[in-house]
Amino acid sequence: MEKKSKDQISSWLSKLEQESWQLELLVSGFTIFLLFKGSVALTEYHQHFNYEFYTFNNLPAFLNVLIAVLRFSVYILIISLVTHLLLRGFWIGAIGLRSVQSGISYKKLKYSKFFTQKLETKNISLDQLIVNLDSICSVIFSFTFLLVAQLLAFGLYSVAVGLINAFFEFLISISGESFHPVIRAFQIGNVLFFLVTGIIYFIDYFSLGFFKKIRWLSKVYYPLYRMYGFITLAGMSKSIYYSLIVKFSKKKIRIALLLVLGFVFLSVSTSLDQHTYFPNNSSDEYFWTDNYYDDERPGEVFITKASIPSRIISGDYLRLFIAYRPSDNNTIAKICPDFIPVKEEGLSFNIKAKDGNLSVGPSVNSEPNPQKALDCLCSIFQVEINDSTYDHLDFKFYRHPNNDERGIVTMVPTGGFKHRANVIRIRKMNYIKEADSLTQDTKYAVIPFWTE
Repeated sequence: MEKKSKDQISSWLSKLEQESWQLELLVSGFTIFLLFKGSVALTEYHQHFNYEFYTFNNLPAFLNVLIAVLRFSVYILIISLVTHLLLRGFWIGAIGLRSVQSGISYKKLKYSKFFTQKLETKNISLDQLIVNLDSICSVIFSFTFLLVAQLLAFGLYSVAVGLINAFFEFLISISGESFHPVIRAFQIGNVLFFLVTGIIYFIDYFSLGFFKKIRWLSKVYYPLYRMYGFITLAGMSKSIYYSLIVKFSKKKIRIALLLVLGFVFLSVSTSLDQHTYFPNNSSDEYFWTDNYYDDERPGEVFITKASIPSRIISGDYLRLFIAYRPSDNNTIAKICPDFIPVKEEGLSFNIKAKDGNLSVGPSVNSEPNPQKALDCLCSIFQVEINDSTYDHLDFKFYRHPNNDERGIVTMVPTGGFKHRANVIRIRKMNYIKEADSLTQDTKYAVIPFWTE
């Protein structure tokens, strides 16, 4: 098949330009619908991520930045695309008006000569308004995705720094102590290099090419430009970026960037609260929280500390579930130094070959001493109900059906409860690595309930 000539391509692109508004409306409407759905799914995934991967070196912190960037990008897309949709609607309305009224005769208004002259010189024609609106809508559509590309670039940069930092932490964990100072020096050097060069790259990007203009510096900067272009996937938006800064004045682009980012930042970071006598403390001692009750907790919310079936309890036993968080591993290891579980913390490969057979799935390592593992996990918690301490509760491992949260569960006899308000207080031991000491959180969870 012969290649299309430049004239054919130009003609084809010109036709697309004239009809692009139809695609813009279709894509805007469909994307807004998906973004509202995706925003909910992303929030749920963020909650799941924070629950499952609470500690693993410093990597979750950087992945959290990427997830936060994605959520921020969703807000920008929704605001920009709704604005685009409204302006396109205004544009279509102007076209419809032009079909019945193509021009404005100010003389028919019978205004004063002074006011008529001002209107004729200051007001643009309907045709020019339509052209201006069409241009603005087309630019908004591409400018929106450029903003998202910029935010994604920042998220990928954060993940890259996090991966490098996690790699050095891994080297420290598997090497001897004599190598630690050398590895730590390389780690600090690499992090500082990426922080300084990253700032240089983003200054150049948002200043619309400051370092590219300096003749002698541009040759030094070019390898850095290529490296970060690869890390941040900037190649996907280069054409839009350079087309916009060529078409419009750089001052206008900077103002537009600041206005959009500033508006979105303010919209997600500010809120109005006039309830001055309702404190923002999150202490369980003075607040009721739905998270502690199975029949009140929203299905997508994870159990962060503990849970009972309901606020009002009936029957001879109360089921108490206490969630196990990976952040407690160091505390458990400090309390039970003589017990080393079979399972190891961190990444594991799910593809294994054994006896000539290939299996795919998570590793199943049987714990030879599950009772010891259970005792160690239970040792960091202490349960008190009203004025009584329950030291001999029979706990078992349990996966809660709410969101498959892992933890321990027990059945507490209700015979000694009061026939009015009761309170479960759970104390938890915490290991402070810097001080190499254990402390007790006396108000880890406070759960009020009533008995019938």
